[in-house]
Amino acid sequence: MLDAAAQEVFLQLRTDLNNFPVLAGVDIASLLDPHGPTPPRIQADFVVCKKDFSPVVVIFIERDQIDPVLDRAETLLCQHRLRVLRWPAH
Repeated sequence: MLDAAAQEVFLQLRTDLNNFPVLAGVDIASLLDPHGPTPPRIQADFVVCKKDFSPVVVIFIERDQIDPVLDRAETLLCQHRLRVLRWPAH
C-alpha cells in the first residue's frame, strides 16, 4: 500500500508519464547485477521504465532524516547507470 506522500507522487507520475511504466515498491536488488556486491535491503518507492520495462529512473521519497542505507543504495544504482531521484516527503 502507498502512504499519502507516495500516492501523491504516483498519481503525478502516472499523469505526466502516462506512456511509460511506473513500478512501485521495487527491491533494489532486482535492479542490480546479482554477481556484484550485496545491496542493502531497501525498496525504491518508484521505478520509471522505458516501454520495454528496462529501468531508467529510481525514485526514493525521503520520509525521515538522512539514511546511510539509502546513500549506499543510491551509490550502487548510479554505478549501474540508473538515475536516482530523492524527493522530500513534504
